[in-house]
Amino acid sequence: MGYDEMPIPLSAVSACLGLAFASGLNCYAVLALIALSQRFGGDVSLPGQIELLARPVILWPAAALYVVEFGVDQRRRLGTAWDAMHAFVRPCVGAGLAFLALGPMPLIPRLAGAAVGGGLAFAAHGTKASIRFAARARGQARVTVFLSLTEDLAAALLTFLALLYPVPALAMVAAGGVTTALILPRVLVAFARATSRTLDSVISRAKARQ
Repeated sequence: MGYDEMPIPLSAVSACLGLAFASGLNCYAVLALIALSQRFGGDVSLPGQIELLARPVILWPAAALYVVEFGVDQRRRLGTAWDAMHAFVRPCVGAGLAFLALGPMPLIPRLAGAAVGGGLAFAAHGTKASIRFAARARGQARVTVFLSLTEDLAAALLTFLALLYPVPALAMVAAGGVTTALILPRVLVAFARATSRTLDSVISRAKARQ
């Protein structure tokens, strides 16, 4: 049977798309939950080659980085720098998870899945980072805590569904994709305006010191 005739299991598609999108929200939470699913989940069957990540060597660093990320997210400058750095990290993790989720498939479909997964993770990250930047620019500390908790809960729920309940997971990915498509343009405009105000403020302070 050629790869063009090989059916892709629904569970693999769900894991490919669901884990990738969730990684755009919080890749460390996703990795930690995958490892925990095998450590405490008993009979949980992970699709493709995702079981390669269900190890303590993945769990503990991911859990530690999750805690660091939660704290950094509440800091204005550190949080912005962290999000900028993770514009590369989260899509790479999403692409890697998508590639592993399609483990039994030939190379070409796996690479295509990785490209789609990386794009989904980047879209989710872009929306998240832009909303956070706008909240930080306004000095809304309580809002950033709420955003962190909401994003982490969404990432955890989507990871759970992607591993165990493919249809609800795909529905959640579709809903997230539509929401991103509707929100991202407005958020990017707000992001640009906030950036402009920040630059104006920096320039004004620099001129005042001269």
